[in-house]
Amino acid sequence: MKVVIPMMGMGRSGGERVLAKLANALVDKGEDVYIVAPESNCLPYYPLDSKIVILKSKVKRTRFKFLNFFFNMYYLLCKSRAVNADVAIANYHLTAYIVALLKSSVNKFYYIQAYEVNFSKRYTLKMLAFFSYLLPLKKIVNSKLLLPSYINNYIEVIPPGIDLDLFKSINKEIDTKKLKIGFIGRREPYKGSREIIDVLSKFYLNNRFDFSLNIAVYMDVNWMNKIESFNFYEIHNDEQLADFYRLNDIIIATGLIEDGAFHYPCAEAIASNCLVISNYAPLVNGESILSLKSFDKEELAKKIEQCFELSQSDIINELASNYQLVKDSSWSIVGDKFHKILLHM
Repeated sequence: MKVVIPMMGMGRSGGERVLAKLANALVDKGEDVYIVAPESNCLPYYPLDSKIVILKSKVKRTRFKFLNFFFNMYYLLCKSRAVNADVAIANYHLTAYIVALLKSSVNKFYYIQAYEVNFSKRYTLKMLAFFSYLLPLKKIVNSKLLLPSYINNYIEVIPPGIDLDLFKSINKEIDTKKLKIGFIGRREPYKGSREIIDVLSKFYLNNRFDFSLNIAVYMDVNWMNKIESFNFYEIHNDEQLADFYRLNDIIIATGLIEDGAFHYPCAEAIASNCLVISNYAPLVNGESILSLKSFDKEELAKKIEQCFELSQSDIINELASNYQLVKDSSWSIVGDKFHKILLHM
């Protein structure tokens, strides 16, 4: 079976990571996988199996961004059509249009990992994202609550996988007298990093609790004016990310939109045996005492305070219960599920 995966680029975003992992899993199943990406952004950040073929589509550069967009989408479409694939997979609203325009004989899938209407302030871009969910593609979602009910006609729910050999626990005891709190800093406002800092700054001011703060990936210089001290960790690969999780007792994995959607830091921190505070899956799919229905500064503060009051038995029960939510999320299991859908849908 020939599988084509058109992409707008091959960087380090979560969506690109998922496609890289799925492509590797499909190759392991004996399928021929072709990734199509613009020649200006086709160097893989995440490791790909050597059997995966990367096809470079032409990139047009003129003075007019609007024209560049249509030219480059056209080149991406032509290169994707040249594969003569049996199956096509999109995971982004722009590539969904590419997949929709492939030959009718192609079995077309849209693996939706975010409701991208929320990601733009411009009305035209919101509509472009929204209409992608109306295209005649077979929708697979990473959470049953991801899309609005009136377009939530998915064929399957498949949360992304986790490398359970990498994101794993180490023997450590959580000392609630001085907790190590961490989160993944993000530039995008809807990720809610600034709001997390606002909450933690009040803990520094009231001086009731003893904790150290660790921030990874991104740090805004303005945060230094709000908090007394923290450690910053640049992350260049998954090994460093796994080390960061294990460094902490608590990971705050909250955001301002898409309550209940799958969230990588939430899942990976659970697998790494951290206490997790989150309004995302997989935590909200269980009975965690630290889950949030949606982001709220006061509620987040209460959950952090609660962590300082947990007994060792409470901690053990919380960690064990949470791990049940991710124990079957290895990429081999997820890849097998995805492969079966491609074969039989």
